[in-house]
Amino acid sequence: MEKLPRRIMGITEFLKNKDLSLIEMQEPSNSDYKCFNTGGVECEIGEFLYGLVRMMKPNNIFETGTHMGISSSYMAQALKDNGRGLLTTVEIEKEHIRRSQERWETLEISHKIMVDKEESLQYVLEYDCELMFLDSEPEFRFRELIRFFPRLKPGGIVFIHDMPRSMCQGNVNPDHPNYKSWPYGDLPVIIKQWVKEEALRPFLFQTPRGLIGFYKTHPEDFVW
Repeated sequence: MEKLPRRIMGITEFLKNKDLSLIEMQEPSNSDYKCFNTGGVECEIGEFLYGLVRMMKPNNIFETGTHMGISSSYMAQALKDNGRGLLTTVEIEKEHIRRSQERWETLEISHKIMVDKEESLQYVLEYDCELMFLDSEPEFRFRELIRFFPRLKPGGIVFIHDMPRSMCQGNVNPDHPNYKSWPYGDLPVIIKQWVKEEALRPFLFQTPRGLIGFYKTHPEDFVW
């Protein structure tokens, strides 16, 4: 009798099976999505990042806002499965770093991750990257894009997590009435200029927390 093919295990299930501290919960803002905590990425975003890294096969990934090491675990597992590449992530909270490192050890992906305790806007990135994931404090993320844009390779992609369709432009928080476009701040002119000049091409995923990507155009791209 012919044996049935073994069910292919999804990446989220794979990570949960290796790290028993990973417990899925319903995404508070959308019951169609899952997460491990409200500070890290949604599981579906993690699965997207895993697949993207498997497809792009980058040599270098840069992340801001390590938190509990969820997004980095998805991406680093993809690097491990690719057989090459390194992820650098920066975080200011010592306890977050400690807990993330424990997770990476359990998942056996520590050799694919370098973590630095540093404020992102002070961090000196010394090499070019094919992929970036910006997920630190919201008020820093536009400035992080500006700071690290020169290190994004042509043809590379940078994501900003927690970014809705409106980019929060004109958003008013009654608790912070003097903060323009809360919580991100007004979109810097230079980013608008990069988009107008097609140095960057934005694309949006309307996920529960929002996810915007920017493709850095390549000299060999077809001109429409």
